[in-house]
Amino acid sequence: MKVSFKVKLAHILENGDSIQFECFMEADNHNVAYEAAKLQFLQAIKGLSTETCIEIDKSKIAAGAY
Repeated sequence: MKVSFKVKLAHILENGDSIQFECFMEADNHNVAYEAAKLQFLQAIKGLSTETCIEIDKSKIAAGAY
């Protein structure tokens, strides 16, 4: 039986910056949702890598974050 999942993934770069991905999906269990989300994340990054300009739809900027 499929269950609805909201999956959030983050890839942490060597300098501490992160690339985050969030998706919604139907899957049989947590592990299946995780693996499917990783594939979607990779496809999204591949798609963005061919763009000359990335459109940002949402942002959050905090002053004095350190």
